[in-house]
Amino acid sequence: MSEETEEQENKHIIRLVVLIGGVLIILCGVCVAAGVLVSQNLMPRGSLTRTALVELFGTPVAGILPTPASEVMPTPSPIQLPSPGVEPSVTPTTAPPTPTFAPPVWVDPPEGVIVFTCPEAGSNQICVINADGTQRKQITQGDSDSSDPGFSPDGGNVIFSSNREGGFDLFLMNSDGSGAEVLYGGTGNQYAADISLNGNRIVFANESGGRQELWIMKADGSNARPVSAETLPGSQPSWAPDSNRIAFNSTQGGGAAQIYIIQASGGNLRQVTRGLDGIDGRSAWSPDGEWLAFHAGLRGSREIYLIGPNGKDLRQITDGGDNSQPAFSPDGQWIVFVSSRAGSDDLYVMRPDGSQITRLTGDPGVEAQPRWGVGAIY
Repeated sequence: MSEETEEQENKHIIRLVVLIGGVLIILCGVCVAAGVLVSQNLMPRGSLTRTALVELFGTPVAGILPTPASEVMPTPSPIQLPSPGVEPSVTPTTAPPTPTFAPPVWVDPPEGVIVFTCPEAGSNQICVINADGTQRKQITQGDSDSSDPGFSPDGGNVIFSSNREGGFDLFLMNSDGSGAEVLYGGTGNQYAADISLNGNRIVFANESGGRQELWIMKADGSNARPVSAETLPGSQPSWAPDSNRIAFNSTQGGGAAQIYIIQASGGNLRQVTRGLDGIDGRSAWSPDGEWLAFHAGLRGSREIYLIGPNGKDLRQITDGGDNSQPAFSPDGQWIVFVSSRAGSDDLYVMRPDGSQITRLTGDPGVEAQPRWGVGAIY
């Protein structure tokens, strides 16, 4: 081989080495660039196909195979952030369940039956419920309004007011709602009747000409007359356990209504409360005759109080929740009342000192005027 030929071959080898070195340098650059792109999530793994390299570098590179499909990771969808100050909308797949009310679980449940006014299909009706919150039943029907219920001493009958025959008359029915009959239907309207504990007499408010007065009659509805020979405005009466005294509300002293006590014979009128606003609804005697329970205050902030019949020892036993219309249990261990502390006017019970407040009902309508009797609903 001549020196010239040998020199040409050496130059050819050098060019080949330079070319191979250049290709290696390009491949190294591609690998580095691809690593940066993958690490920055600018290119997903497995995207270094021939086409991708051409698009990136504009130069076709032979000998690079695409990553197998089994190794390709999907590109994550971008997170859509809301505009500043705009809350993202959420569409629930199903409507949230409507909360239901369950009767309380008792260790030592109160006994007896509670009768009360309940809203049903656009009218006021009479309902009963066991004092432990079970077996709620509606015992009057129809389109007319019925209200102001109360039990007979033995719990066998319910007395109430209803306008089913025009004006509001007094009716008496069995405690299961059967056998309802008009007991008294004089002129005007009659409300808030209460049967004495000895079962002999009934006191009620008789309204005529827009004015209510205290009236009394025999248990069979006969001999109805005003309690006092003098004009005596009065409403919401309740018998004392001795069947001789009557507590009632009156504005006779001027200003807001206060609680008074009078003998059934019409004598010995005495004022019990003084200076309280918002006294409304029937007060209730404790079975031993030592206390009167009542509510006072404006709607939305009413509270329940106890006071001695002599007007002493005034005690507030609730605190918040808009509480009204208390009534003692026959054994004196509990008080039933109405409260809107859960959003609607429902029945609750508590101890006379205001403890152990327990919800009995959870209906959306306004329940009112509870009175407590003996017996049970089965």
